[in-house]
Amino acid sequence: MSDGVARIRLKLNELEIECEGRESFLVSDLPDLLSRVSKELEGYQGTALAPTRAPAPEGDGSAAEDSAAFVRERPSAVTTNTIATRMGAKKASDLLRAASVHLIVVDGRETFSRQELLEEAKTAKSHYKVTVSKNLTATIKGLIERNVLNETAPGTYTLTPGEEERMRKFLRDAQLL
Repeated sequence: MSDGVARIRLKLNELEIECEGRESFLVSDLPDLLSRVSKELEGYQGTALAPTRAPAPEGDGSAAEDSAAFVRERPSAVTTNTIATRMGAKKASDLLRAASVHLIVVDGRETFSRQELLEEAKTAKSHYKVTVSKNLTATIKGLIERNVLNETAPGTYTLTPGEEERMRKFLRDAQLL
């Protein structure tokens, strides 16, 4: 098995669990992590409450310890639509910027694909228009040229460090984080 990056996202009611790590993590350590999370959730059965972090691995140097991204409850009030609205989004580039911020800052992802960016943009019902999809390549290119996005691999993107810092401050100032 190659040991590339693998991702998994599980959602149960208000709790969303997202993990990112080596492919070997999915095979060897994910079942144990899910078992631990399941045990933690037993005490919250029937409520919207859930722990915000999975139990820490036992320090055995396993893939779960040094890979697994994060497990947390996703803030439901901070949507791409909310971010775009607070940014005063008028153009496709504004919407894609808001979607990028949501994926990186709110969801805690390191990177995202073109398709993931488009799908996130579509969740902003007040701002999304079909032309966003039709002009996706040109709009992403413009965001790269304006130092908003970096292409980390063909078709894979992230916010530039400066943009991520600016947007974290913007979200904190807007009381969204």
